[in-house]
Amino acid sequence: MPIEELKQQTIEYTQQLNSLYKTLASTIQQQPENQELIKLVEELNQCCHRVEKHTKELLVSAGVMNQTAEQQFERDLQQVMEKW
Repeated sequence: MPIEELKQQTIEYTQQLNSLYKTLASTIQQQPENQELIKLVEELNQCCHRVEKHTKELLVSAGVMNQTAEQQFERDLQQVMEKW
């Protein structure tokens, strides 16, 4: 998939998620006893935690997270050398 399409999808989904959060936050303030609403907020929370966990795992497995500056330099140098 082209990077521009991925960027656009990321922006759109992030905006939708932020909008959903704001709606849920506003609604739960008005209806704190609504059990269905509480369940939706809990499900959203669990989903966000899974996304965060899997995103971190992806970055680590791709070798771009938790690297020292020297490791990053070596990785970048290796990529340049592979292109030549």
